[in-house]
Amino acid sequence: VRSVKQAIWPMIPEAEVTGFTSGNPARGRAYGVAVPEIDIVVSADPAHLLKRLDGRFSQSGRSVLRVDPRKLQKAVIRACTDQLVSSGGFKFRRSAFRSDDPKVTLLAPASLGVSEQAVSVDFSVN
Repeated sequence: VRSVKQAIWPMIPEAEVTGFTSGNPARGRAYGVAVPEIDIVVSADPAHLLKRLDGRFSQSGRSVLRVDPRKLQKAVIRACTDQLVSSGGFKFRRSAFRSDDPKVTLLAPASLGVSEQAVSVDFSVN
């Protein structure tokens, strides 16, 4: 959680980052990378998110995000994913934007100290 906060704070300082585990991420398993046991959720007021990211996703001066909250949610997930991969040391695995709860699966490197091996993490925005 601390690594995610540090990576996205410059972009969205109002964000609250929460982590949940559904198992022991330090335990090595054959499918440990394929089936995430950690969920990280970013929560923030939609007005703050729109304000912070409006310039990144506007077409001809008008924001495409003001129209649809789901588009805003997906755009924030994409922006945070870009930040986590470029400066947070995470690796992108897959996205699930068509589900009811859009999310991406990232691989947190062992250097973050969660486990001796890389750990799979589901990342979403609420």
